[in-house]
Amino acid sequence: MDKLLELARKSSEDAEVFHYGSSNGSLSIENGSVSEIGGSLQDGYALRIIKNRVLGTSYSNNLVNRKAVVEGALTSLIGKVKVGYGFPAPSKIKKAEFYDRKAEDVTYSDLFRTGNDILSCLHGKVKGQLNVYLGFRRDSKRIINSQGLDCSSRSS
Repeated sequence: MDKLLELARKSSEDAEVFHYGSSNGSLSIENGSVSEIGGSLQDGYALRIIKNRVLGTSYSNNLVNRKAVVEGALTSLIGKVKVGYGFPAPSKIKKAEFYDRKAEDVTYSDLFRTGNDILSCLHGKVKGQLNVYLGFRRDSKRIINSQGLDCSSRSS
């Protein structure tokens, strides 16, 4: 991200890079048997530049070719989206944390064990089929810009 920002600053007056990453997993248990397992990973980077008071943007899911990301933002300047602002400088904002470090260690085995614990607790107390759906999610975000802003957050 820092290298992308550095590269973007060379061809614009103001630049900002945003990253979003997410991973999640889920497990469904029907009457004690696993019926579905799912998961996904997402990763993305957005670049915003301001050049001659015109906004340019581009997006990529990786930073293998940073130059192409900057070129995409420069190409988007053709849309002539005028802006009357710059990107924000750092400020003192109290950070709210919504992340539990233990979420990093959750596995599908943990989900299965928890699901079976739930089913054991309910066994004999409920008539009919018992289904349990369990999951985890981890998100991270970071914004850096040419004004010196560097903010990040995680949630789970």
